Amino acid sequence: MRVSRGGPSEGYVRSRVPRGGFHLEIARSIQRALASRVVEEDLVNIDNVDLVSGVDVAYISHGDVEIGVSVASTYSLGKSSIIEWSCWVGPVTFPYVPTLLSFRELKPVVNAYLRLRTKPQVVLIDGHGRAHPYRLGIASHFGVCMRIPTIGVAKSLLYGKVDRVEGGQYLI
Repeated sequence: MRVSRGGPSEGYVRSRVPRGGFHLEIARSIQRALASRVVEEDLVNIDNVDLVSGVDVAYISHGDVEIGVSVASTYSLGKSSIIEWSCWVGPVTFPYVPTLLSFRELKPVVNAYLRLRTKPQVVLIDGHGRAHPYRLGIASHFGVCMRIPTIGVAKSLLYGKVDRVEGGQYLI
């Protein structure tokens, strides 16, 4: 497993930031401010959780326009089935920039989530939460903005290291 302890260099990030109107320093200050508002304790009793939603985004290039397709689905643990899903499709103007993915994905993720009629107790988001160089991946960003417990479910480790502790648990 490749682990990046500090994320990409700030020079590389700057080379990917869009020109005209976007300021990396402001984005970093937003990340720091929102990261300080993340709550890292249980806000819900897991024994009382029934509704869990999952959200993900995919992208399609259509000429010069990039289209985001975001889907949210809600699963009922009690019914053992998906009870609802929603979809949002629209233009995405922010490019992929390492460590700033939440600025690209927040709009599609929020729009798919807001289309759900039944709100879940917990949201799983395809992406990082606190295991992020600025402690604010898409899951944490969404959770703070929407005021709902979220869990980042990432495909790979972006930041930090994995340590095994007593009892078979893993810490990042």
